[in-house]
Amino acid sequence: MVRRARSRKDRTAVAILEAAARVLARQGRGATISQVAVEAGGGRATVYRYFATREQLVSALWDAALSEVDERLTAARLEKVPFEQGLTRVVRAIASVGERYAVLLGEQSREELERGREVIGARVFATLERGQRSGALRSDVPLELIAEMFGGIVLAGLRQALEQGLGIEEASGAVVSVFLRGAGSVEGAARRSTATR
Repeated sequence: MVRRARSRKDRTAVAILEAAARVLARQGRGATISQVAVEAGGGRATVYRYFATREQLVSALWDAALSEVDERLTAARLEKVPFEQGLTRVVRAIASVGERYAVLLGEQSREELERGREVIGARVFATLERGQRSGALRSDVPLELIAEMFGGIVLAGLRQALEQGLGIEEASGAVVSVFLRGAGSVEGAARRSTATR
């Protein structure tokens, strides 16, 4: 009986988190507990029974999103594929989770960014390190700075790409392409070079 009650409690918490994910995707960080309760099919009191504050709810949602990204990165076997393919798998994992959990691609607090680094940072860093060792990434820029730039491009790029209706595959490919090659075209670089002579 205790086990059944526990499982019901877990199902209710999951339903609230799923409702919160949908509401945040539509309303952004301004979403209210009342909106989450309506989406979950319950009342505010039920939501507050599981999550004492709005901040607790958002924090639990953040943890759920990071946990799912972590699972996807484990399944992606990043170390078994060529660097660029591994990098694309990283971005795809974040994009596929971020599409459902808007909190993952939204503006994060310093604490949330640190938790993100703790959960997925080591694998992303190892992938970038492999790229730098292979010569695919610049060696004259510290890897820590490359990792920071990559994180910024991924979050901002995916946020915009998904908002503009690009699919996960297309958005992931675009982000990786811009990161690896820069935003300028080869033709544009050649024109700029000719113009400065």
